[in-house]
Amino acid sequence: MKEYYSIGEMAKLNFISPHTLRYYDKIGLLKPGYVNPETGYRYYSYRDFLLLDAIQYMQQFDMSLDEIKEQFEQRTVAKTLDLYEHQLDQICEHISALRNIEKRIRHNIDNLKASRERVFRDTIQIVSHKRRYAIMLDDPVRDDDEYEVAIRKLGHKLYQNHFQFMGDYMGIKRLEDLCAGEYDLTLQIGNMCTERPPHQKVRAFPAGDYLQICHIGPTDQISQTYKKMLTFIETEHLQVSREVLEIYAVDYIDTKDLSELVTVIELKLY
Repeated sequence: MKEYYSIGEMAKLNFISPHTLRYYDKIGLLKPGYVNPETGYRYYSYRDFLLLDAIQYMQQFDMSLDEIKEQFEQRTVAKTLDLYEHQLDQICEHISALRNIEKRIRHNIDNLKASRERVFRDTIQIVSHKRRYAIMLDDPVRDDDEYEVAIRKLGHKLYQNHFQFMGDYMGIKRLEDLCAGEYDLTLQIGNMCTERPPHQKVRAFPAGDYLQICHIGPTDQISQTYKKMLTFIETEHLQVSREVLEIYAVDYIDTKDLSELVTVIELKLY
């Protein structure tokens, strides 16, 4: 077996460019095992192959070249063990985040399929929910313009704290406002979560039975849907929550056809 390999051979065998090898040499990350003092030609040994393997391996962890160089200079069994354990923790966190994003995508797919297949109905029904969570803002809004401004504030919270847990956007209205004919006032806006995120200000909605009706179409026509639900509550003498949830299952992000918009309205039954 050859003792040394030229920079060209080293590059070809390891699927890397000679320019990159020269750069690694320049910054002291991977210096050739031997340099001909007369010609200046670089030659690499099999030990350099192992170090190059390690560099490429650690780059998969998103480690910078400076971090890799520091690891090489200080490497011991203990330090390498710490490195791998730290990287394993990061990978597990990344996997967890991806699983939550998968849940979010599957939920969006379910909503869009339900819309396409006419599963969302403007008929009143009772549905059961497990405990649900949302991140909320207390900014009251009265129309779409105010809502979009407030959503930007909510978006800052989402991206800072639990982007991977994002579900449907939602709002909370007050039953007495609806009974008084005030259909536009939304007291709080929020974002439903695919599961409970690690955030202190997450709002929990209790498990149980909810009265539900879907409004199909733009929200400026939602009053008729609310009147239908309020009449049903009065006629059936139901005990319901004073808070009314509006969940935007299909919104402007999903379609520009206003007739395809879906707002799910729910009240907790007691």
